[in-house]
Amino acid sequence: LLKIREESKKNGKATAWGKNMTPAQRLKKLNKQFKNLDLNDYLRTYTDRSAQCVYKVPTEAERKSIFAEMKKFTAEEQKINCSCCGYESCAQMAHAIHNGFNKKENCIYYIKKEVEEHPGGGSGLSTPLSGRPMARVPLPRCRVVASCNRVPSKRATDGR
Repeated sequence: LLKIREESKKNGKATAWGKNMTPAQRLKKLNKQFKNLDLNDYLRTYTDRSAQCVYKVPTEAERKSIFAEMKKFTAEEQKINCSCCGYESCAQMAHAIHNGFNKKENCIYYIKKEVEEHPGGGSGLSTPLSGRPMARVPLPRCRVVASCNRVPSKRATDGR
């Protein structure tokens, strides 16, 4: 990599990347090279449209139903708050599901429960892709294994 980087630098003074240039010469060349840049080409503006976003607050019965679908039956399970789904709390996730902004399959606890209930892949969640065995993969922040396939991988020994 160092060799490639050094070869890309020119020895001449035609570009701003020449090796033998002083910092002042390099700055002068860079300013000349980028003199036609328009900063407005790189600026973005955003319109706050959050007021147009209409969402419903689930009733207690709807919230309980959503948690039941997520396989979170106890108050403790409903307050795991691991944030693996992207929300700060399980209650926020349930709120998002109620409004169609998210789905229960994005809850790591739900996935874990599905895999535990259907270890043979009956749920489809633990079925390996392309017939390849799945490995144990720890998920960020959650420190929970979502799924594993007990068939050891041959990839480490067969040279693929």
